[in-house]
Amino acid sequence: MSDSIKNVEEKNGVVVISTNGYFNNIAGDAVLEVFNEKIESGSTKFLIDMSDSKVVNSIGVSILIEIIEKLQGVDGKMAFTNLAGIVEKTFNIMGITKYCEVYENQLLLKNKDLTEKYLELETLLDLTNTINSLDDLDSLFFNVLTLSSSILNSSKGIVLIKNEVSNIFDPISVFNLDEEKIKKQIFNTRSGFLKILNKEKKSFIVSKEHKFNHELFDSNYSIVCPIINDKKLVGAIIIFDKETRQGVKDFNKNDLKLLDSITIQSSFAYQNIRLLESLK
Repeated sequence: MSDSIKNVEEKNGVVVISTNGYFNNIAGDAVLEVFNEKIESGSTKFLIDMSDSKVVNSIGVSILIEIIEKLQGVDGKMAFTNLAGIVEKTFNIMGITKYCEVYENQLLLKNKDLTEKYLELETLLDLTNTINSLDDLDSLFFNVLTLSSSILNSSKGIVLIKNEVSNIFDPISVFNLDEEKIKKQIFNTRSGFLKILNKEKKSFIVSKEHKFNHELFDSNYSIVCPIINDKKLVGAIIIFDKETRQGVKDFNKNDLKLLDSITIQSSFAYQNIRLLESLK
């Protein structure tokens, strides 16, 4: 069984699939595999328990739509339980919950691109409101990282913040990465992507000329964005590997623009939190 599936059981004729971790293409395909196996044996009722999946992306949602379409062909039903707030809102925006109940899929499919753009804007607005409401750095960057990854369909990410007593940048938030492995690495502005950020103070999509250490992060592609305070580099947000049903691919200019906007808001929030901390 995939690591993305915590448990599969049948209760009163309903197949209950409990998911685990980031609900992306990998988790979606794992659920699809279980679904195909169960529907071949005659099951038509499914309950997805997402209590341990706090973040979803549009690839994962598209796989759920595919499952729901197949269920329509056998007069089946799907329901969800234990949705995190942001997941429930994502499903509502994408029409998933209504779709399951009344099988109104044509409008959803025809307007898929528009719906996803709307989802991005709604999530960005949520992120803005969340950022402005937080008063500690750990919560701030956890929310920034998980929601950014969800919006951009990235598979993993990290936020680095400059240590107050040295030139070393420490990982303050890690998403879907080997945290122990990352903590053993020293990040500073003397070399690598932080040297570029420190010099140029602007976001960029990593290319071969940057000689980025993808092996450290078990990645292929990435976007790097600076966190600025008083015109100085105080941190960085890095996300990795844009997910699709066909596998991971590189990010594009629209992704860069969107993450850059999020990072600018994060920089302002960072400044405000530091100011509040200095007044205590």
